[in-house]
Amino acid sequence: MDRYLSEDVPEGLTRRAQRFVVAHGIKIGVPPVGRLSKQWLALGVPSSEIDHVTEYQKHWGGLDLPPAPHYDGGPRCLDSDLPEGSPDEG
Repeated sequence: MDRYLSEDVPEGLTRRAQRFVVAHGIKIGVPPVGRLSKQWLALGVPSSEIDHVTEYQKHWGGLDLPPAPHYDGGPRCLDSDLPEGSPDEG
């Protein structure tokens, strides 16, 4: 379990969000998506979606943040999961 340093913060965040991640974010080890890609392909998940999840995992996976003020469910760790379609897509 490691703290985030300013050079570790994912790109695309505001300065305020960057400071929050450095002050409160913890790096948690998460396994890469590759271990699940064969199973997901067998379930009919398009390879483009698996690529999207892989990029998400590389960029955000393992970022553990404290709970929001109005959420008492404990820390929130960003991690990828089985890609699913939206209700509009079926």
